[in-house]
This record gives sequence, C-alpha cells and structure tokens, in this order.
Amino acid sequence: FYMAAGVGYIDNDYGLESRTGADGIITVDGNRYKTVGGTTGRVTGDLSYKNNIAPYVGIGFSPAITNRWGVFGEIGAYYNGNPRVNLASTGNFIAVDSTNPDIPDFDTALRNEENEIRNDNEYEWLPVAKLGVSFRF
Repeated sequence: FYMAAGVGYIDNDYGLESRTGADGIITVDGNRYKTVGGTTGRVTGDLSYKNNIAPYVGIGFSPAITNRWGVFGEIGAYYNGNPRVNLASTGNFIAVDSTNPDIPDFDTALRNEENEIRNDNEYEWLPVAKLGVSFRF
C-alpha cells in the first residue's frame, strides 16, 4: 500500500446547455418556466475551474508479479475549489404558474441557478481512479 500526494495540471472547461422540452417548458432553480409565443428557448453557459494547478491526494496498492513487473491501482482526488459559471438564456420565459408570487422572474432564477452551481461543494473535488501495469528497471 502507498499514499500519493502532489499537484496536477487540470484544464477542464465545460459547455452547458439546456433546452425547452416538447411542451416548451424548462426548469431553472427548481421552478418551471415556459417560452412566450411557443418558441424554442434554451439556457447555455460555461463552467471552468479557477485552479489550473490542483493539489492531489490518493492511496494505492502496488503488488509485484515478478521482480520486474507489477500492477497498481490508485484512487484519489484533485482539489479544484468551486467553479466559475456563466449562464445566459435565449428566448423569453415566464413562470408556468404566473399567479404564484413566490416564483421569481426568469432572470433572477437564472442568477440563482448560477450561484447554486458556483457554491455547491459537490464540484470542489474531482475524483481520480488509476489502474495500470508497472515495469521496474
């Protein structure tokens, strides 16, 4: 068994997209919105991490098969911190239940969704699993 620590270069950028369904409805921040006039609407955006150099920790197992060959397995995680997120919408949206005063307007819901993704600790750590063969000189 062994423990590993170090840093890695992480260059992960993701494109985000959500479209209205066949019924013209999209869910943002837990609320349902529909497009005005029956047009197709969408939410697009990008997600990127602040840390390109991320600390890594892991544990592994590396048994030898012969005096030169071996195998290894390792699990660990990179710490990236919370991501940067930018969301934008295409189309005009109104709440499905527009009589409910507790449902925010679409732009407010979109900003709330952005902040929820940005501050959700679920995306702070990126898991890593490694399996391989080793050769000793």
